[in-house]
Amino acid sequence: MFFTLISSLSISFIAVFLIAGLLSLSFDLTIKIFLVFVFLQWFMAPRIVKGTLRFQYLKKDEIPWLESLVSELSKQAGVRKPRIALKKSDEPNAFVFGRTPLTSTLVLHTGLIMQLEKEELAAVIAHELGHIKRYDCSILTLASIGPLILQNLSYNLFNSAEESLDGRLTSIPFAVMFYFAALVFHVAYFITNIFLLWLSRLREYYADSFAATITDPHDLEVALAKISYGLALEKEHVNPLRLFCIEDQMLAKKEIYRILENKKQYDLDGNGVLDKHEIELAMLKEYDLDKDGRLDGHELQHAMRREIRCIFHRMDEFMSTHPPTYRRIDNLDQIGKHKKPKY
Repeated sequence: MFFTLISSLSISFIAVFLIAGLLSLSFDLTIKIFLVFVFLQWFMAPRIVKGTLRFQYLKKDEIPWLESLVSELSKQAGVRKPRIALKKSDEPNAFVFGRTPLTSTLVLHTGLIMQLEKEELAAVIAHELGHIKRYDCSILTLASIGPLILQNLSYNLFNSAEESLDGRLTSIPFAVMFYFAALVFHVAYFITNIFLLWLSRLREYYADSFAATITDPHDLEVALAKISYGLALEKEHVNPLRLFCIEDQMLAKKEIYRILENKKQYDLDGNGVLDKHEIELAMLKEYDLDKDGRLDGHELQHAMRREIRCIFHRMDEFMSTHPPTYRRIDNLDQIGKHKKPKY
């Protein structure tokens, strides 16, 4: 993780110095500009999160059992208890944010609380506490600075190239120069973004492993399977904070590929789209092994492995914010075989 972060920041820093050289800025001034940008990104990130999502902080004694659960897990994790917030949403998800572990907030979607058993919810909370303990929010915020700078530079240079083509032959060399510079910075953005995505996937593995030390690994396995399928059933949208969530809905949609590929078979109303009810029926038909009319944790894990192993290409995984769920389940399964749960 340290190597990935340093590599990403180094590429970004080199790009900033190239721009500074073109603008004839001094070394000291370039350093100051870069540090100011880093500080502003770190300082403003929590405010941006609060402004982006609507959630309510939990009042004292509002949900005593949840407060007690978070307090107990925080003690076991060795971190300060985060503030707890609830977001009214059927989407089963959770994330943490904050500038430091001392100012962190744990946000739980109401859909997550409704769909998980208490032990499974505890495992998810332990996962999020693992992010706090490892300073993941600050690290990811810092790591995202490079791609953000390079993407903006590429976009602005491309616009400059378009504007320089005013029909005069003298402007063509400038346009070519701007186009070339835009291409260079776009490539640099792509590389640093690869580092950022790799870093994001690593932190998920580490947080899973941390949760497995203070809770039963099997509980997190079942929770991840339920969350993945729960997200796949929700109406598709792009979550601006998907990098920080426990699972990414865009990835979850890919993890029911077998059902979506045969949607004509399950499209009961014939409108060409599988709604939530139709997907639930399709999942029951495919994976309800004991035919009891519901998918339990074992059946969900079986479904996850069967679906994802059929279609998940390495390039898809390479460009994802989160590891495929079946890999996370396999990792937890291996941990469970060698370590007794403490929770």
